[in-house]
Amino acid sequence: MQTPQGFTRAVLAEALAAEFEGATDCASLAEHIGRAVTVVEGDPGNYKITSREDLARADPPALS
Repeated sequence: MQTPQGFTRAVLAEALAAEFEGATDCASLAEHIGRAVTVVEGDPGNYKITSREDLARADPPALS
């Protein structure tokens, strides 16, 4: 699952200052302070790196 998030600097600073213990990411912090969070279509090329296999896929060997 993709989890890209974008916020203005002001919203991100306000959300991070809230220190909500139930937060799992910046989007949940933004929701906690009453900011709207919207779902947008993702891109298959934008994948999350959580394992060595993901890292290898992100840095493929050079094509000859």
